Amino acid sequence: MAYKDFKEYIQVNYDWLLQEAIDEYLLKHYDGIGFHGLNVLSLLKATANNIQVCSLTCHDDIGPRIRVDVHIKANVVLGGLGTSNYEAGRESHWFTVYLQANLKDGLHDVEVLDTDMYQTPRFNKDHALDEFFLQYVYSDQLEDIADEFTEFWCGDEVYDGWNSPLKKMLEELDLVWYEAELPQGEMGRMYFRESEELVDDFVQEPGMRYPERRQVKKTIGPGAMLISHDFYFIPGYGSKSDTIAHEIVHWDRHEKFFEILALLNQDEKTLFCEANPSASSPDELEGVAKARWWAEWQANALAPRYLMPRRIFNRYFPAMLQEQRELYGGTEGQVMEHGLQQISGVFGVSKYEAKLRAMQLGYKQAEGAFLRVNGHQRAPFSFNPNALGEKETFILDARNGKRICEENPEFAKLFSSGDFIYTGLVVCINDPLYVQKTDDPSCPQGYELTDYARAHVDLCCLKFKREYTRVGAAEEYYNQCYFSRDVNASEFKETKTIELSSNQDPIEEARQLKLLQKENIRVMAIKRKLPTNFAETLSAHMDRLEDGEGKKMTFRCLHERTGLSEKYLSNVINGGKKPSIEVLYAICLAMHLHPIFSEDVIKKAYGGYPDDEEGAMAEYLLGHHYTESIDMINDKLKQLGYPIWGKDVA
Repeated sequence: MAYKDFKEYIQVNYDWLLQEAIDEYLLKHYDGIGFHGLNVLSLLKATANNIQVCSLTCHDDIGPRIRVDVHIKANVVLGGLGTSNYEAGRESHWFTVYLQANLKDGLHDVEVLDTDMYQTPRFNKDHALDEFFLQYVYSDQLEDIADEFTEFWCGDEVYDGWNSPLKKMLEELDLVWYEAELPQGEMGRMYFRESEELVDDFVQEPGMRYPERRQVKKTIGPGAMLISHDFYFIPGYGSKSDTIAHEIVHWDRHEKFFEILALLNQDEKTLFCEANPSASSPDELEGVAKARWWAEWQANALAPRYLMPRRIFNRYFPAMLQEQRELYGGTEGQVMEHGLQQISGVFGVSKYEAKLRAMQLGYKQAEGAFLRVNGHQRAPFSFNPNALGEKETFILDARNGKRICEENPEFAKLFSSGDFIYTGLVVCINDPLYVQKTDDPSCPQGYELTDYARAHVDLCCLKFKREYTRVGAAEEYYNQCYFSRDVNASEFKETKTIELSSNQDPIEEARQLKLLQKENIRVMAIKRKLPTNFAETLSAHMDRLEDGEGKKMTFRCLHERTGLSEKYLSNVINGGKKPSIEVLYAICLAMHLHPIFSEDVIKKAYGGYPDDEEGAMAEYLLGHHYTESIDMINDKLKQLGYPIWGKDVA
């Protein structure tokens, strides 16, 4: 027999036990008028009938033992006095019967611990289980749950940076996996009962020199998993390793959930896992379907965290990025892509899984890596990580762009003004400094970002607030997975609002560029003629700049603006001494160099801004506050705890 849920199972199979428990309670605590804390003697016999199991509060216990608080609505029937059998009264009351049992290969040794009048139970999210024995898991708990699990089963000492911790988990938990042909769309199965299945295995028969891989029928027991040949979590996104980690989560957290499913349907032997999450919201589901949805969400959300533990990822990934910068160079976007590719190989996952994991752990620039629009690969971009707030993004897909234009007059006005261009990926200032025409089929709109724009998306592109059609952290995780794979994979996501107030920098920049377009062309023309050496470049800027009073820039003027001695400044700009990077910042600021020129000087002297918080702050200040005085900038730096710029070294 199949049951709708655990409540129905208890109702059908243990109504007699619940009846006995309530009748015994009535005998001791009901006198025909009301309930009492002490044993009472009633002249009227009270019994319960029409028992309805309305809800359960479940608790895990040691090993297979469980405790279940069964909340019941029942009629209390009073028998009349005298020799005839008649009903003297009937009242409806609520009770809680506290059961204990063993849940392993069925429900056994069920006994009543206590019975009492029903009181609304207090909800404790840390110890709560629903009626399917699924512990409530919240998004803000995911990292801690994964850390606790991986530290216990793996430990730091077993990981050398080049072997995924997955192998250690399988060994410690005594789990095995086989590849197999699973039904369409099914990525894996975790077995909790013995079963015979067709799996891929190596067979060596007499006369065979080497074993051959074949499909064979094999008896597999609890702790075995089948992994699909063809289907991974979210096609084009997941990996075999992710599926194995997904099944490990089921084994770790969902054994009693499976036991409940097996009670409801005795044919259950496994938890089967679909590659594509259900399009339904859990709020639209009931009973077993809702419980399965949440179990799959927990496994999907914890799998990358089990597979790529926070402490291991954070230990190796920054070093990989730095190695890429030092050995291969390239833009920050390219560095991020190479670093993600490298660490994806370490953990045996797809580059998109590594990208999402990096974003989960606060590496915001990963959003600009491995970009695909309608299946076409796009060049990576980078930006100042401080430019993006929570759930903010520079990326806008075409469907949401069209909808926002229809719903938001301010955005529509910006778009129709010609000040901004949509590239199919971002909304960028319409200026040759930032966008250029292209025939590349990956850019159906006919425009792409320039190299400079790709390195400074925060200076020239609008930001958006990403929200979702299905509100809730559970659905948001799936949105992030789809979005990490393809910008237009919008099955789940929806950008609902545009925060124009947070876009004042690019909007003002667009206004200025429209007024001074010729000046920007002039800036790029100057840049192309500058020397390759940083000192000669500074000297060239001194020759062309004025001091603010119509006179040629002098070392005296730079001294007054930086606090650096004229002798020292002369030594630096004439190539006699390489300054510290803070001194170079001060000189660029004193000259009020355009951000393009400051970046050019720093790249020639130091290969670019340092990849740390101080470097990011310097890039921001020289990009947005380059017309301010050294005192104003140093006040900001002091407040933030960074080294000041400019110092008298003579």
